[in-house]
Amino acid sequence: MEIILIRHGEPEENREDLEDLQRHLTEQGKEKMQKLMPELKERLEPFDERTIVLWSSPAERAIETAQIVADELQTQINSIHDFIYEGDFEPMSHEVQKVNDHATLLMVGHQPNLSEWTKYMTGEDVEIGKGDMLNFKVTKQSPLEAELQWEITND
Repeated sequence: MEIILIRHGEPEENREDLEDLQRHLTEQGKEKMQKLMPELKERLEPFDERTIVLWSSPAERAIETAQIVADELQTQINSIHDFIYEGDFEPMSHEVQKVNDHATLLMVGHQPNLSEWTKYMTGEDVEIGKGDMLNFKVTKQSPLEAELQWEITND
């Protein structure tokens, strides 16, 4: 199994009148994510031989990012999970065990959670910028362990 952690694109600024979950991507954030999609699709070749599973945090900016990914990969968002927003590794790890071993699981989430999950799975400290994507090969299901294979950065 492969896991690809994707940090959402550039969001609206924090405002007192806007709940964090309701913050959307900026137009620039959408454009930058769309520019990364050809590289993601290329990394997933041969694409027609893959089972894609796409999860998102319930935050609007993550759902919008996941929809950009879904549109490019001609798939849909399969699940929206609170544990992605909350950064709760244990329920995430438990849900991953239910996914087909041959699937490529993409999860759209947030910092610092994605870096913390990377540390749990690999032992590596990795800073994940807005729009960055990290691919892991799962080496052990329980506890969840993985090796970092590649990354796409939103420079």
